[in-house]
Amino acid sequence: MVGASGFLGQHVVGALEGAGHRVLGTSLSGGYGTVVYALGEPLPPEIGVFAPEAVVDLAWEGIPDFSLERCRANVDGQAALIDEVVAIESVRRLVIAGTCREYGDAVGLAMGMVIPVDDFGRAKDEVHRLAIERCKRSDIALTWFRIFYVYGPGQRSGSLLPSVIADLASAGEPRVRDRAVAHDFVEVSDVAQAFVCSLESSGRHDVLDLGSGILVDVGTVVDLATRIARGEEPVTGLAGERAVADRRSIHADVARTSSVLGWRPFVRLEAGIRQMVEAVGSRDARLRCASGDERGTMR
Repeated sequence: MVGASGFLGQHVVGALEGAGHRVLGTSLSGGYGTVVYALGEPLPPEIGVFAPEAVVDLAWEGIPDFSLERCRANVDGQAALIDEVVAIESVRRLVIAGTCREYGDAVGLAMGMVIPVDDFGRAKDEVHRLAIERCKRSDIALTWFRIFYVYGPGQRSGSLLPSVIADLASAGEPRVRDRAVAHDFVEVSDVAQAFVCSLESSGRHDVLDLGSGILVDVGTVVDLATRIARGEEPVTGLAGERAVADRRSIHADVARTSSVLGWRPFVRLEAGIRQMVEAVGSRDARLRCASGDERGTMR
């Protein structure tokens, strides 16, 4: 697995190992039991020795820098990586993390039409096209997951929910730019399980969406996190099931992914947020105990 030490990578590794798969991961640092690898460099010899039957590619360097320059560097690195992967005789499947940004400004149910409008979306689409051509030439099955708004434990601190929870943990008010915008939020363990399903599939399916299939506005997410962090019960309509009629947003085609892989998301938004809030509370409690201060509480 390329990119095994990242937010999504750590969860995918755990899900694969939990399903009984042997995993060899790479990362920039070589931490978490991985081998050192950076996009654009030759693959480490350990991968050839490992003789993988499938490769999961989660690498995208520089996040959250999605500038044109950074995206171009990632496209070049991905092209080199894919060329090396398809040349490995043992590989039968390549699974790559794409993005819902490939859909651009499309709205409603994702219909597969790709019209990216930003550098990140265009870069991912370019990598997808490269992967299609290389995999077809080498007779390797390709799975390209268009992933929507993933959240969960270990997420980058600047992302929406970690930022909101950090504000609440410091007894502040959540700071968000736009409460009205809606996204398709999907919990990271559900996404990780989709990668397991893909590697255990014998079919050829290329593009599949990974999301909840439900649009939820940011304001609802913030209110839900606030009530959970303050020990209040979520009110009616804040249980993570409220779809919104936001004509500016797009949501995943979960039905197609389910029909192809037998996968569906199971973690409801309320449960996913509660897990993140409790993880922050447990971490803060450990830090207070380590410093000898047990007086603080999370409100």
